[in-house]
Amino acid sequence: MKQSKLKSLKLLSRGFMKVPNDILEEIYSDNAVARLHGKLFLCLLYHAYFADGIIKVGKLCIPCKRGEWVTTYRTIEEKTGIARSCVKTLLELLTNDGLVTTRYFSRFTVVTIVRYDDMMKTPLTFPPVLPGKPSAPVAARIYYPRLAD
Repeated sequence: MKQSKLKSLKLLSRGFMKVPNDILEEIYSDNAVARLHGKLFLCLLYHAYFADGIIKVGKLCIPCKRGEWVTTYRTIEEKTGIARSCVKTLLELLTNDGLVTTRYFSRFTVVTIVRYDDMMKTPLTFPPVLPGKPSAPVAARIYYPRLAD
């Protein structure tokens, strides 16, 4: 028992990522394009830098902000298994949906997750509990604010 508790604590100490429900719905969708759309966004969300810094690409030093990922189509293809020809189309779809912005350079692409900070922050306050019989246990009524459009 103690061993499994230590293992779960070790797993949780590596951090976590909040994934919007809309993306999870796409990942488990019957529509193949929607699945790829969700899979690509999940990959971008996972690899987005969690802090500001400088990224070295070859001899270039690129300042990178929180929520950005400096990458190439080849890297995205390797990580997701999505064909390179589809990656560009899916990135355009994500851009049109307002989920990401992209800046193209000759040797790499900078993908920025829109509202990354809002998506990754934890709520500081919870809604007040109204008197009466609760419909669910208190632990199940945690408030997670949705992103505003």
